[in-house]
Order: sequence, then structure tokens, then C-alpha cells
Amino acid sequence: MVQTEMEIDIKEDIPQTNTLIVAIPDTGLVSIITAAAIIEQQNLKEIGEVKARNLRSVIVLEEGLPKSPIRIFGSDKANILKADIPIGRTGRIGLDFSDLVLSFAKDRYENLFYVSGIPDSQRSTLKIDDLEIYGISTTSDYIKQIESLENVKRFKYGAISGTYASLIATAASKKFPLQAYYVSAFPNFPDPLASARVVKDVINPILQLDLNIEELIEKGDQLQLQFRKLASQTKQMLKQSQPPTKGLYV
Repeated sequence: MVQTEMEIDIKEDIPQTNTLIVAIPDTGLVSIITAAAIIEQQNLKEIGEVKARNLRSVIVLEEGLPKSPIRIFGSDKANILKADIPIGRTGRIGLDFSDLVLSFAKDRYENLFYVSGIPDSQRSTLKIDDLEIYGISTTSDYIKQIESLENVKRFKYGAISGTYASLIATAASKKFPLQAYYVSAFPNFPDPLASARVVKDVINPILQLDLNIEELIEKGDQLQLQFRKLASQTKQMLKQSQPPTKGLYV
């Protein structure tokens, strides 16, 4: 186990991959919808869980069985640490989570990776190909990768708060490579089309997973209904601090 205020309990051997994908509820639930698509399409197995004693007691049910709300899934294609509940955007919980992720990743992976949403008040007027994507990295090598991607801009100025911000800061302080991508998304609703956009222009070219974005598009209404309750919980959490905002010179 990795020992912090939280603990990771690995139940099966971890398949070897270079990247750990982190998915926690945030704007548009982009990371959660994307992680769910990877898990389903790449047949990832549950290989571990986070035991979070400093979070309120909560379980999630999957096919009638109780599960930890923060779990690790893996295959030789991808490893994902996925939270099915909002994680505190302020205070100690976010810091503990970031410390846990870095402690777990440092001797197992070459880099951390996540996608998320950036609230866009004009989202309802935008088609999938109009959604903007911005990239962030803690190292110069991955900045070059961001700049090499078509349809992706560098996130040069602005502010990020909450657990993902803590994760970026912790990775930067430890000089651990992290790359993050933010896509325009509905501020208060699940946004499967934003996930499809980031899968097409970021996930598939970088991680070479060849995910089927048509499934995300076709299941848009179903996914919105499926994740509606989590989106409501996340909306309440987002009120505690400001979501990512673009600066004047992104």
C-alpha cells in the first residue's frame, strides 16, 4: 500500500503502461465520461481501490455489488485512476489525493495524464468541431507535444483551482511529467460531445487507443441521463472554488 491520509490497495498485478490517466468529476464530467469510454472499449479490469478514511463514508453500486468510489482500472493499453464522487476542491482532501497519486505514480509510470472541461457560456451554440482544446504540461518535452497537436492550443494564461490544480502543483514541485487537456464544455451538465472531441484530437493521437468516438456521440442522451446525479453533486462542489478560467491571452 501507498501510505498517506489515503491508501491505495492493489488487488491484482498492475499492467505495464507508461501513463497513468487520472479522472475525477469536474466541469462537464469530461474526464469521467472519457474514462468510462476507455474502460468499456479497451476492456480494462478493476485492479485496485483507494481507501479514503478522511472522506465521508460512501460506496458506489455496480451490478448490485458495493465498490469503492475511487478505483484503479488497467490493461496493457491503459491504466486509469477514476473517482466516481467529487473530491474536495479546497482543504486537505485535495492535497492528500494529489500526494497519493504522485506517490503511487513515481516508480510505476513515466507521466500523468488527464482531460477535463473548461466552462464555456457559449457551449450551447457550438458544434463538436468548434469546441476549443487547451493543453498544459509540467515539463518542456510535453509542451512540445502539445504544440505538435492539431486543433490544440497551449493554455498560456489563466487560473485553475481545485483538485486538478493541486495535482499539477504537486507534480511540478516533484518535477514529475504531467500533461492535461481542457476542452470547452457545458458548465453544469454532462457533456459527452466534449469528451468525443478530446478523444478524437488528444486521446487517440497521444495514447493511441483508437477509441470509437461515434459511440460517445450516439450515446450522448443516454450518458447525460446516466451521469446527471454526479453532475449535480459536482456542481455543488464547484461552488466551493472557481473552475478553470481562460485568460486574455490563452
